[in-house]
Amino acid sequence: NSERSPKLSGLIIGGSGLIGGYLLHYFKTKTPEIDVRSPNSKKLSLRELDDIITYFKRHKPDFVVNCAITAIRSDALLSYEVNYQGSINLARAALALDIPIIHISSAATLPAGEDLTEEDHLPLSPVMSNYAKSKLMTEMTLKHMHEKHGLQYTLIRLGIVYGAHDHKI
Repeated sequence: NSERSPKLSGLIIGGSGLIGGYLLHYFKTKTPEIDVRSPNSKKLSLRELDDIITYFKRHKPDFVVNCAITAIRSDALLSYEVNYQGSINLARAALALDIPIIHISSAATLPAGEDLTEEDHLPLSPVMSNYAKSKLMTEMTLKHMHEKHGLQYTLIRLGIVYGAHDHKI
């Protein structure tokens, strides 16, 4: 009469993009013991904190990976709403429900140089691209939420990603 532990479950936000699509493909093909969902923006709007909390309560993920981003050259409002506000809404919901979150950020937040540390980042500046500003503001806010409120998060900064939009590469 062996009891099986319940299957782990996760959410990948931005699963239709290059990075999110690859992660989704990886989980589906390499880790059958982890059930991963990737709701589209019609099922889960990053703009609505209450919708995120409701979705998290319904699906009870063990972890969330945020890969959602706007295009690099998006205007200020879209970059703010998706890259910053959406990311912080996800973090708020994760904090409220004690769910660890993995946030995919960008090397666009880093200064040029060698031997950079996790603490290194560019100063927030109006001359930065909307994309870089939104990613840096998110990093700073997640760090604050961790230090002041105990948010469980991991930040991953990716270098420049090139290639065909195909998660099978």
